[in-house]
Formats: sequence, structure tokens, C-alpha cells
Amino acid sequence: MNLPGFLRFDHHMREVLRGASVAFVTKAFGSLLTFAFNILAARQLGADQVGVFFLALTAANIAVVFGRVGLDNALLRFVSANAAVNDWSALKGAYGKGMSIAFLASAAIALIIFCLAPVICGGLLSKPELIRPMRWISLAVVPLSVMTIHAETLKGLKRVFEAIVLQEHGALLYGLMLVGMGILWWCRSMNTMALVVLFIVAAFLSALISTLMWRRATSHARTIRGRFRTSVLLSSGIPLLVVAALNLAMYWAPSILLGVWCRNADVGIFNVAVQLSMLTSFVLISVNSIAAPKFSALFVQRDMAGLGRLARNSAKLMTALAIPVLIVFIVFPAWVMRLIGPQFVPGAMVLTILAAGQFVNVVTGSVGYLLIMSENERLIRNTVILTAVVSLILNFILIPVYGIIGAAVATAISLSIKNLLAAYLVWERLGIQTIPLLPIEFRQLGHGSVAVSPEEDGSKPERIS
Repeated sequence: MNLPGFLRFDHHMREVLRGASVAFVTKAFGSLLTFAFNILAARQLGADQVGVFFLALTAANIAVVFGRVGLDNALLRFVSANAAVNDWSALKGAYGKGMSIAFLASAAIALIIFCLAPVICGGLLSKPELIRPMRWISLAVVPLSVMTIHAETLKGLKRVFEAIVLQEHGALLYGLMLVGMGILWWCRSMNTMALVVLFIVAAFLSALISTLMWRRATSHARTIRGRFRTSVLLSSGIPLLVVAALNLAMYWAPSILLGVWCRNADVGIFNVAVQLSMLTSFVLISVNSIAAPKFSALFVQRDMAGLGRLARNSAKLMTALAIPVLIVFIVFPAWVMRLIGPQFVPGAMVLTILAAGQFVNVVTGSVGYLLIMSENERLIRNTVILTAVVSLILNFILIPVYGIIGAAVATAISLSIKNLLAAYLVWERLGIQTIPLLPIEFRQLGHGSVAVSPEEDGSKPERIS
């Protein structure tokens, strides 16, 4: 079939299109369930009680980031790479060791939260009412880590539907929460602690279901003995833990500093604008769910021509889909914010600025995953470290003077720097130019063109172990 240039996709890109479509619908449904849960919880508990619950939930989510020790993305890389070369022994070894490390780390962090809850809540935050919910919700840290790691390993096997369903804000966890809330409402037992206990039960059920999904997906390899070097796993996971921690810090820093220097209303307006602006990059999340494991598989097979085409074409597709959303946020930002409530209209310019930063995130393509899946975790770590420093400096300079506009500018600039620098590193290390607005796609590396395949250079795929 002869199609126009930007629509002429190979079988790799067609697979991404199919997987991304599934991911988009599944994630949209999960987001809808999460939104419904947030609205119902707020209405049932009221602002004060639901605030306590969400503070405890935030602490649990932060604990899970550290409890995974960066092994979620590391296992995505190793599972997809070894599945591509049918090395199920290495795949099972990586999974077994990664899950064991994450389990122990998550348990240790949960224990720390349980023991230090009086100090954190009663002393640092001056919120003694938060002590009991935070102690209880620490019990959910281990199952949440197990569920999230299974989501990434299933993604590595290209089980897109199961992977998206299992994500932290996915359909499974919040579907169970909504069912539980219906039971609590029927029993007239709705309160903060009841919701915390419900969340713990939903987390354990989700972890159990995720384990069954993984066992079913790898049933043909149950008799195979796993083998994998722990040092290789940690050398990939530790840099990615730094990336996750700094991304978390960059996400929360503007809100915290706005809380210090501005009104509480400004914090609310800014966070609503952040959530809306992420609709610009919603397609990026969907495409990454299937593109990331394919990046790893193509890299381990040394199909650099296929890797380059896939990265470039997926960036073209995402840019085309993100442009209409960006236009709406640029032309009608006040109308969009008014949909949330008239008190949010002052955040119209904030939404436009943040959406522009998210568009840069989309137009550069899946550069973060390209670096991670091509054994360049340390480069993405260094990029995020630099960006975090820039972000902190900009927030300290701009927020005291310009308020939420300053926070939006600092966030957009930091996000743009991170992705543009990562795009340059992809160009420098892999010879792949992902930005569709630029004409050059590949460049000659020192050892020859990046666009070579195993058949062309006579090499064999290497096992990742």
C-alpha cells in the first residue's frame, strides 16, 4: 500500500499503533474510575477528612517509588530484551531477583513509616490526626510495589491491557475501591479509617491478581531455572531510582513553594492546571506502554534501523495527536479552566504555559525510554539531576515574584530542558533524531551508520544477563 510519507509505517509501528490504542482506551477508563473515586470520596467525607486520607495516600505513593528501587523500569528493559531472544532463564532470573529486592526494600520503608509516623505527622507536619491513617496505610506499600512491578514486567511481554490495568492509578485498584465504597455507603460506615482499610484490602487484592496474571503469562517457563546477575540488575535500577526520586521532587516542589509564598487557592489552581496540561502528553504515556519494550527488543537484536524508524514515526504520530489539544489550551484556556469551576479561571495562562511544556515533552518523542532501553540509564540520571537543579533555582527565583505564573514557567522550562537534552543524547549516542520538525533522521557514528541491522553487519543478538 502506497501511503503518504508520514503515514507509511512498518510492522513495528503498526504493532505500536495497535498496542497504543488498547493502552489509550484502558488508561482513559482507569483515569475515569480514579476521578470518580476522588469525587465520591470528597463528597462522602468532606474536605477535612478526605484531605487526611489523601495526605496518607501521598505518603504511601512516595514510599512505593523508593521501595521499587528503580527496578520497575529496569525489569521492563530486561524482560523485554530477554523475551526478544527467547532467553527465559535470564528473564525469570531478573524477575525473581528484582521482585525479591523490591519486596524487601518496600517492607523496610513501610516499617520506617509505621515507626516514624508520630514524628512525621505530629512533629514535622503538626497533624496528629494523620498518625493513625499513615501507620495503617504503610501496610499497602509492599502490595503496591508488587502490583507496579508486575505491570512493568507484563509490559515487557507486550501484555499491554494487563499492564495498564495494573498501574498505580489503573482500573483494577480504583475499580476495587469504588466497589468497596459502595459497600461502605450501604453499611453507612464511611469515614477516613474505613477508606484507609479499604485501600489496603484493594492493594492486596490487586497484588494477588497481578501475580496470577504474571504466572499465566509465563506458564510455559515454570520449569525453567532462572539465572541473572544481581549486580547487573542493581547497576540499572539504582540510577533509575535517582531519576524517579528527582522527578517526584520536581513534581511536588512548585506546589510546596507556592504553599510557602502564596495563597492556598494558588496551590489548588496550579495543581488543577498541571493535571489538565498532562492531557497534552496523554498520548505519550499510551505509546510508551508498547514502544518501550519494542525499543529494548530492537536494541538487543541490533536492529538499529528499525529502532530509529520506530522512534521517529512514534514521535510523528504523538505530535500530530497532541497538536489539537495544545491548540485548545492556547486558544480557550479560560473556558477549559471554567469547566472545573469559576474560581479556577485565573489559572488560564498557567494552563497555556504548562501545556506548551508538555508539548515539548511529546514532540521530542520517547527519548527517556530510548536511553533506558539502550543501556544508557546513567545518561538519563545525569540529565534529570541537572534538570532538577535548574528547576529548583527557577522556582526559588520566579515564584516569590510571579506566583503561579512563575511556577508554571519554571515547570515548563525544566520539562523542556530535560526532554531536549535527552533528545540530544539520543542523537549523540544512538544517532537517532526523534524530533519530527527537524529533517535529519540518522547520522553517521564513528563505527558506521546507526541504520544497520543484524543481517547487514553479520552480528548476532546479545543476551542481556
